Amino acid sequence: MGEQYASRIWRSNRVGFGSGLRFDTLNGAIFLGEERSIGSIAAGKAADLVVLAGNPAKNIDDVEKVETVFKDSVGYDPAKLKRSVEGLMGLR
Repeated sequence: MGEQYASRIWRSNRVGFGSGLRFDTLNGAIFLGEERSIGSIAAGKAADLVVLAGNPAKNIDDVEKVETVFKDSVGYDPAKLKRSVEGLMGLR
């Protein structure tokens, strides 16, 4: 959910898609000192991915249209994930 908040910030400030995507991904990894293992898609890096129904490069609101979430090579239904943490988000 933090990524969605960050996305709203760069969208509201009219930052370009590429810069905003970097802000949401690689810059966070750099801040954590983990850019060698996360933050971008490359051979040998760990990656959690989302499949979107749309093209956020053309319509940035499409970042909200999550169809599948991949974590540790397993695909998850985003609606079921959201339901599983209802009432817990922000408490841990």
